[in-house]
Amino acid sequence: MKQTNSANWILVTGTSSGIGRAATFTLAENGYRVLAAVRKQEDIESLLAEAGTRQLVGFVEPIILDVTDASQIAAAAETVKAKIAAGGRLRAIVNNAGAQWAGPIETMPLTEWRSQFDVTFFGPIALTQQLLPQLRASRGRVINVTSIGGIMPGPMIAAYQAARPRSRR
Repeated sequence: MKQTNSANWILVTGTSSGIGRAATFTLAENGYRVLAAVRKQEDIESLLAEAGTRQLVGFVEPIILDVTDASQIAAAAETVKAKIAAGGRLRAIVNNAGAQWAGPIETMPLTEWRSQFDVTFFGPIALTQQLLPQLRASRGRVINVTSIGGIMPGPMIAAYQAARPRSRR
């Protein structure tokens, strides 16, 4: 089993599946301690089971975090502060949480438009703002995961396309 470097923490959102889950285990396999953010308890259990199977217990620490919930963002920030107080450093945030609301513009309710922006635009900003002091102290990084759907036109995904951050070269 790998030796845990308890000093280097990375917070990854959206780790219940896909890119977030893969990033969590890749980072853990490379010696990072990962705060793996999910929205549901059953996803915590699944992450812990996979960490055990991969012999990565101690590298993956699941936490409940819905990036649209200010109180959960504050709780995640307190968890990070506790890790730092114990001698750790926040090396990065991987803003990966995402969802897609689809439908014609004329029939998609404004509540769904707002939800799309809350998850993929405002949520990562709010989380990053909370943790910037810890990132600055460690000279850490912010990694925003986006999607080709944010720049490639497609039918029925106007809200998704509008809410996804785009990188510029």
